[in-house]
Amino acid sequence: MSLPYPFVQLLPVWREARRFAVPAGMVTAATARREAGDVAGACAAAAVDLRADLAAVHRTRGAEVAARLAADLRHLAPDLTRWHAPRERGQDRGVLAPRRAITLARYGPDALYLRTPATAHAVQRMSLHFGPLDHDDPWVRTDSWAGARHLWDVRAAPGLRAVLGGDRLPFFDGMRRIGRPAAAPAPPDDRAALAEWTIRLLDDDAEIEAWAAAGIALHPPRHRLPWTARQVFLPLLRDTLDRMAAGPDDAVLLWPSEREGRVIVSRGPAGLSARIAPTADTPDVPVLPVALWRRSPDLELLRLGLIRPAGLHPLVRAALFPDAPDDYRPGPVADAERIRVRCGTVWHPAGWRDGRLELSAHGPDEARRERAMRALGAPVPRCFTIEDGWRHGPAGRLPKRLRVLRRHLLLTAAHGDPDGVTRLLDHGVDPAVTGIDGGNLLHLAGHLNRPELITRLIAAGLSVHDRDRHGRTPLAATLLQGAAAPVVRALLDAGARTDVTALDRATPLHLLHSPDATTILPWLLATGLDLEARDHAGRTPLFRLIHHHAPPEPIAALLAAGADPHAGDTLETAITTSHRTDLDFLRTRPTPEATS
Repeated sequence: MSLPYPFVQLLPVWREARRFAVPAGMVTAATARREAGDVAGACAAAAVDLRADLAAVHRTRGAEVAARLAADLRHLAPDLTRWHAPRERGQDRGVLAPRRAITLARYGPDALYLRTPATAHAVQRMSLHFGPLDHDDPWVRTDSWAGARHLWDVRAAPGLRAVLGGDRLPFFDGMRRIGRPAAAPAPPDDRAALAEWTIRLLDDDAEIEAWAAAGIALHPPRHRLPWTARQVFLPLLRDTLDRMAAGPDDAVLLWPSEREGRVIVSRGPAGLSARIAPTADTPDVPVLPVALWRRSPDLELLRLGLIRPAGLHPLVRAALFPDAPDDYRPGPVADAERIRVRCGTVWHPAGWRDGRLELSAHGPDEARRERAMRALGAPVPRCFTIEDGWRHGPAGRLPKRLRVLRRHLLLTAAHGDPDGVTRLLDHGVDPAVTGIDGGNLLHLAGHLNRPELITRLIAAGLSVHDRDRHGRTPLAATLLQGAAAPVVRALLDAGARTDVTALDRATPLHLLHSPDATTILPWLLATGLDLEARDHAGRTPLFRLIHHHAPPEPIAALLAAGADPHAGDTLETAITTSHRTDLDFLRTRPTPEATS
């Protein structure tokens, strides 16, 4: 089997997102608030900022639109939107794809839509808005779920099984995974069998035959087919096209991202056909949202045995496996119990106790002696290299179970699950773990959003002055993540310095990405920071934040504090070159001539 390259690249991303992005506690809390009719509470529990104002919609759009919006908000499962939200390729952390606008529903010129964070390292919060979107923008069309309510609406969530296979989930017989199905064409009326057959053909590099099995003639180019032609869930695409059949020459564009090729599917006198299209050949062809044609991450993970039904979001599991037990376990829990370490020619037990690795096979005197020898650079038994590997070294120096545990702890923190981190610390796990970027858990404090955890980590020996490989302190890292004001305050109260810069000469002001900037900025300025300091690229904080897609709040706060809007490019140039669509308030600022 030869899976399409984007799928090979994204499988670990999807798997980690399923394990860490939607913890069980989040689902339980969000579900309880939703079922109680508390829309704001459900969104807050799922780390979604509710910015759709129902009262304002009633005033400006009328009672009918407001009633439709209210019904949709009541049935919105924000934790389910987090489950299905697009993920960032190129990393295997499963974080949200940045700067995406996901349309959930349309109301004439307006939409209910989600926005993902501005950057991949930002706090993993989304925001929910109501208002106009540029639906001529191909990326807005690409990420539309308006025709795929099963991805967010609890009323439609049971329909996921019909989307994927009808009466039976492809590659499954009840709860039993079939694996590779029989090598025979599917009956035309068996949707699940058609999905199995076409996916098998696509996996075997037989794209033309797969498309033909779905009734679409794929015309190959002179060179190799783009990956887009292999990411298609062909039964779904065919159903979508049949529903859209309004005329003999209708055409749609399959374009998953700007890094992948385009495929035009059109309906003509001879039926449906598809061809590979160069960029210049598609200006007027409407983009078909990926939710209406692309292969399902959950089905891919299930058929390859990379996730079990118990690891599916409860609404997804209920749709795909209605007879499965109601038991949501997002992934294997990392084992914090005792392990065995090969030390010379024998195996020694090791375990966690009060935040330190306990080596019961070695007495305290031996441990002190070997640690002193290690500090001098002398070779020591393997047992004594583990603690150093956990705290400072590469993951490859650790036993496999400790590598898994370390990754579990770091990803639990990076996805904003403070309860999960607390559980591991309560089991005695050493919090002084070092991530791949050289940072410690304090560098992830913005994601955890729990000031009392900062106090606990510092009491355990972590320092607010440690730097990661970018030269950032925990304060700098949390500012860049967009940390909430209480987290920043806790770090400042713990002695975090503001007079240090990262390797790129960025000051804390250059890194201020928090929506709470109005509160945080005075704290930073009170320490003597310069509003016009320059980073390695010669940018002041104001212009760096514009170019680095910081939220509007810190940009507005800097201007209100007196930042010079003429200390670099013109604001108009900075907004245009960074492709910002959320800074119109800068364009309406009065010029010096207008105010003189």
